[in-house]
Order: sequence, then structure tokens, then C-alpha cells
Amino acid sequence: MDNEKMVKYIGVGCAIVFALCLAWYLLREPDVHDQRERSNDVIESLGRAGSEQQSAKESVERIGRELDDSIKRTDEIAERISDAENAITASQERSAECAGIVRDSESRIAESRAILQRVRGRAQ
Repeated sequence: MDNEKMVKYIGVGCAIVFALCLAWYLLREPDVHDQRERSNDVIESLGRAGSEQQSAKESVERIGRELDDSIKRTDEIAERISDAENAITASQERSAECAGIVRDSESRIAESRAILQRVRGRAQ
């Protein structure tokens, strides 16, 4: 009888262990399923992050090109300003020359008037 009791205890023990293993497997499976969903969510999130990074990269590249264009335009404006400054300087020099010519002309006109007055004075 002891053997029969021992076999029953072993059988009950094995049945309990099997029931625990089965319960653990069945209760564990939803976690695995949840982890699959979570991993799919992570994969989707990574995909979105990748596309957002690509979009950000394209935006940065576009901004870089626009900055390069702005720098070129700024350089062109600086060249035009330099050309304008040179033109102003040349104009001021010509203006000074013209002022000298005007003063010389006024001086000659004054001399001519003086000569004309003397000639008129002798003619009378």
C-alpha cells in the first residue's frame, strides 16, 4: 500500500506541477502577445522617427542652400555698395574739378568785365 500511496502522491504531484506549468504558460502567453504589440508599436514609432529625421534633414539642407544663396546675395550687395562708393568718390572729384572750373570762369568773367569797363571808359 505504501507503494500505491507513493505512486498516487507522485501522480498528484506530477499533475500539480503539470497544472502549474500549463497555467504559467497560458498566463504568460498574453504577456508575449502584449510584447509583440509593444514591439510593433516601437517599430512604428521608429519608422515615424526615421521619416521625421529625414524630413528634418531635408529642411536643414534646404535652409543651408538658402543661407548660401543669402550669402551670395549679400556679397553681391557689398560689391554694388563698393561700386557706388567708387562712383560717389569719382563724382565728388569731378564736382571739385567743376567747382574749380566755375571759380576760374568767374575770375575770367570778372577780369573780362573789368577790361570791358576800362575799354568803355577810354571810349568815352
